[in-house]
Formats: sequence, structure tokens, C-alpha cells
Amino acid sequence: MFRLIPRLIPRLALPILFAAATATAFVALPAPTRPAAAAPDEPAAAEHLALPEDAANGDPTTKAYGAPASPCVAVASREPNHIAARVGEPVTVTIRVDTACQGEPFPVRLVLAVDTSLRMAEPAGDALRTALDTWIGTLGLGDGRGLMVGVIGFHTSATVSCRPSDNVKAVRRCLARLGTNGDARPAVGIAEGIALLRRSRSNPPGPIEPREILVLVTAWPNDMVAPGNTGCGEVMRTAGTAKGQGILLATLAVGGAAHAPCLRSAATSPRYAFATGSGRAGDALDGLTNIVDGAMGEYQTVFVQRIAITDTLPSSVELLADTVRPRPSIADTAGATVAWAESVVPARSVTFAYQVTTFAPGAIVLPRRAVGTFQDTLGRRRTFPIPRALIEVVGP
Repeated sequence: MFRLIPRLIPRLALPILFAAATATAFVALPAPTRPAAAAPDEPAAAEHLALPEDAANGDPTTKAYGAPASPCVAVASREPNHIAARVGEPVTVTIRVDTACQGEPFPVRLVLAVDTSLRMAEPAGDALRTALDTWIGTLGLGDGRGLMVGVIGFHTSATVSCRPSDNVKAVRRCLARLGTNGDARPAVGIAEGIALLRRSRSNPPGPIEPREILVLVTAWPNDMVAPGNTGCGEVMRTAGTAKGQGILLATLAVGGAAHAPCLRSAATSPRYAFATGSGRAGDALDGLTNIVDGAMGEYQTVFVQRIAITDTLPSSVELLADTVRPRPSIADTAGATVAWAESVVPARSVTFAYQVTTFAPGAIVLPRRAVGTFQDTLGRRRTFPIPRALIEVVGP
């Protein structure tokens, strides 16, 4: 869509052209008289017609509940921007708006559900803890990409919960607090991870829903005589709950005794199942890095969805209400106001037009006031400038 930008930039020069046109006028016309006096620039009644919740907030660049302004751009032109006309002759005014947006990356919420059973006190578990601490430092937390990491610990019950954060030091401190105790029950870790992700979802939701990743790190051997062990069936059922909520579930089997086949089946896909039994702990984390990078490499398509424009006309012209195209929200001849609220086709310009007649010779700046606001597909708003036109009117 940004291929539109080279065509849009020249239109930004219209205000400069307008100023030059005012200075030179048309040499074939008589010297213009003084422009008609304009009333103060009070807000038009229709200014917020199409965007009512913004009126209450007093700022059309943000929603009443505080959503950020849209990063999209809109470039408007008024064609022609310099018009020669005679008194009483209809004058056609056209406004063209071109828009452009850039895709936006999805934020990512990642929760590490780390086994804190006595099995993780063995050499493989110690190596994995050290590798996890180093790995956290490589993820780019706090670099503005929208990644947040939370940590929980579990054995037969959940022991620690740290909400997702983009503070790398806080996440490392949370990992360091994890101790070792008892036997592992992976279903408990999955269930607590689901709950933590649910609690981390914003209310109301943000403009872009985050991608959610749950990483189960465990040395669980599926020892049927261990207290609390209910076998692979419980793990699969809880994993199904996570996947049913759209959570990407990755598993990391720690040590050669870990029950890798069950953990592989529990993962969203076998390619999201990793193990340390056949290599160094750091090597096993490379696959997790690829998962995070893949999630953060996805982009939400964004485009301008709706445009609202209001022109408030000077008293020196009269609006011809039946000439307004497309169908306006307001075409008030007495109130000298014309307004639209139109849906936008992506990658296409939108055009608005109307006619006015003039009452007396002179130079008229049209309109007296112009307001443009757009909304993107994520519900964010932004105002944009609309240039005005100069009408040079001569006698009949």
C-alpha cells in the first residue's frame, strides 16, 4: 500500500500552490476585491457527526476510552485549488483523499511453565535453568516489539506466578526464585499457564490481540508410582484446553528420563516439541527462539476504513444541496454546512464533490472551515488537514 506514497507526496504541495495563486491571481481578471468577512471559526454542528464518541472526549484523534491515534496517513487535495468564476455561476468543488497504512506486528505474550520438581535439581535441570536465564536475555525484551514473558513454577501444584513483563531483569529474577520440591505434574503447569495468559489479557482488549505462547519445561518421567501422577491422559486433556483457546503450546523435555513421546503429542505440533536429552540445553532453546521470532514476524493488515469530512462555507456563497456527491450526512444550505461519512475501499482514493454559487465579485476562500477525520480497521482515529481553494469572482 505504501506504493501510493510517491503519488501522494506531490499533493502535499497544494497549500503552497494556493498561497502562490493568491498572490498572482489571473492576469486576465480584474484585481480582486477584499474577501468577504468570515465569521469566527466555531466548531460546525456536523463536525463529529460520524464519530460521535470522539465528541465527548473533545479530541477526534483519540477515542473516548483513550485508544491511541491511528498511525495511518491521509492526504487530501481540493481540485481545482484556484477557480475563476462569474457572479451566479455554479462552481464545482472536489475533495480527493488518498490513504495509506502499514501492517503492524502482533504483540506476543509468552509464559514459561517451569518444572520445579526434584528431577530439575539434577544436572540436566541445572543446565537448563542456566540456559533459560541466558536465553531470556536474547529475546529483545523491552525493545518496543511488544514481547512480554511471564514465568510460573510447578510440581504437584503451582508455586510461583510472575505476570508477563518486558523487563528482562524482572523475568530473570522470577526464574531465579524457582526452587525444587516434590514430583512433577505437567498438567498443573499447563493449567496455571492458561490462567496466567487469561489474566494478562487486557479489558477492554487492545487494538491488536496478542499472539499467546505457552512453553512447558519439564523433566517429568511419567512415573506411575509417583504421588499425583495421572499419566499422559491428563497432560493431553489440559493441553487440548490450551490449544482450543488459540494458545501455541511448545514443550521442552529436560534430561534423558523425561517422557518425550507424551510431551511431543501434547505440543501444538511435533515441530514445537524439543528435548535436551540428545544435546546441550542451549541447543534445545534455538527452536523456541524460532517460535518467538515467527510469532513476532506476523503482521496485522491495517487500512483506513471510514472517512468523515465537514466543510463549513462562507456567507459569500450558497450551497447547491442537490449537487452534493456522494450522498452526504448533512447538506444544510441555511447552515452553510456539507458533511460526509464514507466507507473506504483499501488502496483507492475517495472523492467528494459539491457546487456553490456566488453573490458578488471578489476573492473567496472556500471553505471557511474544513475538518477531516478517518478511522482505521482497528478503530483508531486521526484528523487530517484539508486544503482550501481560492475562487476569483468577477461581475456578470
